Amino acid sequence: MDKIVTNPGSAMRPALSPDGRTLVYAARWNGETGLRVRDLVSGSDRLLVYPVQHDVQEGMSTRDTMPGYAFTPDGNALIAAYAGKIHRIELADGKATVIPFLAHVDLDIGPSLRRSFKDGTGPVRARLIQTPVQSPDGKRVAFSALGRVYAMELAPGARPKVLSPAGMSAFEPSWSPDGKSIVYVSWTAKDAGLIWLARMDGRAPRALTRPAAYYTNPVFTPDGKSIIAERSSNYERMHTYMEYGPLREADLITFPLSGGPTRVLASGSMGGVPHFIGDTTTVEMDFDNGLNAVRMDGTGRHLLVSVTGPGFYFQEGRVQVDDLRISPDGKWLLAQNAEQLFLLHMPAQPGQTLDIEGPPVAHRKLTSVGADFFGWADGGKTITWAVGSTFYKQPLANVATDPA
Repeated sequence: MDKIVTNPGSAMRPALSPDGRTLVYAARWNGETGLRVRDLVSGSDRLLVYPVQHDVQEGMSTRDTMPGYAFTPDGNALIAAYAGKIHRIELADGKATVIPFLAHVDLDIGPSLRRSFKDGTGPVRARLIQTPVQSPDGKRVAFSALGRVYAMELAPGARPKVLSPAGMSAFEPSWSPDGKSIVYVSWTAKDAGLIWLARMDGRAPRALTRPAAYYTNPVFTPDGKSIIAERSSNYERMHTYMEYGPLREADLITFPLSGGPTRVLASGSMGGVPHFIGDTTTVEMDFDNGLNAVRMDGTGRHLLVSVTGPGFYFQEGRVQVDDLRISPDGKWLLAQNAEQLFLLHMPAQPGQTLDIEGPPVAHRKLTSVGADFFGWADGGKTITWAVGSTFYKQPLANVATDPA
């Protein structure tokens, strides 16, 4: 078999003239498809007609990449269909003439499948709540839904109270230690975002950060005097080829509520929610190698634990789970993988790697339907998670773990 055409715009649907001296083929150029003529004796190659029917190289070419065309018996012209008509194309000069035809069609038409649907009006029911977090006193939950931040009493018949102003896309609320305030982020593709403080007494929210950036997961420090969050370039986010998984290149930052400079505690591939255990000289954060303790003075970080599990179909071997959260007393670990939630006892030695399918510690798979978001509450005595618009609570004491 000999290779005849090596055209960078591809070569497809070849047709040979009756005398075997001329080859017509389709090729892509400047985003459109044309027909070219190759003289198989001299090797000369020229454009015959352009553009014609667009080829389907990007699709499933089960019926070839182009509609069929053929030479006339004398080899002087090509018959091809494009632009909704049948054309005779002279090989000598590429002049195309429409070939008229008349077809009598008798086709039964079935019943119309068109249906009319009335647009809904009135209140919209949220089918998904995002990043729900229980208040320190256990009586309320804050969450975002449909681009607004809400707080709601954890009581039958309670109604959510909106905390963010209309017109602002707001997400990821987090409570102050005294339960009197909430921080959250705003974000739009055009203007990036800020971190905001909203007080539960109804006062208007105020921005805590300048300039705008891509901020996520703001939380209070345990003393309530500072904020910790992740910060990235909004330009880089908008020009990222693909967002996959919870990790991204970011700075872990902190700044005082009373005003003052922003400090960078750590940089790298990170994600999830910053959180604290008993030792408040560090903040715990998920990095690409696992859960790390980051020193609050910005002098470094060290690995606490790494948890692996099965990845998606394009990931080979065991991979880091999607998110990790250590309990406030440092004894237990929540791991989220493939939207399922797992409980594991923290290993005695830091820096170990556990696998959720056979960990050498006490463990338990907590969910079967899934867990969109999760966290600790009541000082680590309660595990919370959400699926759709439902918020679940499970006392840690009621979880029967499987042995190592």
